[in-house]
Amino acid sequence: MTRLLAGVRGMALLTWREAWRSRLWLVFVGIAVLFLLGVPRMQAVDPSARLKLSVMAVTSGTGFAVTLLAVLIGAAGLRRDLESKTAYTLFAKPIPIAGYLLGRWTGTIVWLLAGSVALAVVGVATVALQGRGLPTMRRAVMPAEWRQLSAAGEVVEVESRRNRLRLGGQTGNGVRWEFTGVERPPPGEELEVLLRAELTPTDPDNPVEQLRIEVHARCRDAAGAERDRVLELDAKSPYGHGDGAAQRGRVHIISRDEGSRDLGQDYLRLRLPPDAIGADGRVAIDLIRLETSADLVLDRDGSARIAKPAGGLLVNLLRGAAADLAA
Repeated sequence: MTRLLAGVRGMALLTWREAWRSRLWLVFVGIAVLFLLGVPRMQAVDPSARLKLSVMAVTSGTGFAVTLLAVLIGAAGLRRDLESKTAYTLFAKPIPIAGYLLGRWTGTIVWLLAGSVALAVVGVATVALQGRGLPTMRRAVMPAEWRQLSAAGEVVEVESRRNRLRLGGQTGNGVRWEFTGVERPPPGEELEVLLRAELTPTDPDNPVEQLRIEVHARCRDAAGAERDRVLELDAKSPYGHGDGAAQRGRVHIISRDEGSRDLGQDYLRLRLPPDAIGADGRVAIDLIRLETSADLVLDRDGSARIAKPAGGLLVNLLRGAAADLAA
C-alpha cells in the first residue's frame, strides 16, 4: 500500500509539472480573458435574460476548458509515455501499474480543479461587474400535496390523476398547496412563495389581464395550534402590485400559461416569514380567488413553489465545474 501511494503521489506531481511546462495553463488564461472582455458587454432583452446568458457563457467556457484539458493532460500524457517507452521504465522502478494510472488521473483532476476554481472566480467577478453586484441564488421546493378550497371553506381532496385544476364560479374558492420539510432560513433571511396561474375570462369579449387574489400561509406551532398568516408581496416581484391601491395581502396575478416558467419573471413573488413555517417543517399555502371576471387554471407541480437560499454564485459555479469533471 505504501508503494502504491508513493507511486500515485509521484505520478500526480509529474503530471502537474508536465502540464505546467507545456503551458497548458494558457488555455485557462485565454478563456479568463474572454470572460473579462466579453461577458460584461453581453446584451439581452432584460436584466434576467442577460444574467442567464452571462452565467451560461461562464459555465460553457469552463466546461470547454475542462473537457479539452482532460484530453490533453490525461490521454495525451499516457500515450506519450507508452510511445517513448517511459511507462515500462517506470513500472520497473518499481511503480505498479495501478499507481501509475491513479497518479496520472489524480494529477489531471487536481490540475483541472485548480483551473476550474480560477475560472469560476473570474466568472463571478465578470457577472458582478456586469450587474453591479452578485445575484441571490434560490432553489425551488415542490409542493407535496394540493387540495381544493370551496367558497364555504370546505377542503376537498383532488384526484391524484388530475394535474390541472380550474377555479371558477363565485368568489372565495381557492386551492391549498402543502409543503413538507421546509427549514427555517438563517436570521435575516426570508423564504419566498412563487405563484403562477393561467387566467381564462368568463366573458370572451372582455379579456382580463390580471385578477385579484389573497394568499395565506397556514402552519402549526409547537403546541399544535394552527396559525394563519397573510403573505405580503415582495418588493422585487415582477408583477402583482396592480393599481397600488390593493389592501394588505391582496395582490394581482397575471395570466401565465404552461410555457411560461421563468422563476424570475413569470411567478408572483411573496415573502414567507420564518414564523409562518410550522415546527414540523410543514406549511400550507392557500390561494383565494377574489374576483369573478376570470377563472384560474392551476397546475399541480408548476403553479406553486417555495424558493429557499441555495448558496452563492461562486459555490454554484464550482458545483457546475465538478459536474463537468464527473462527466
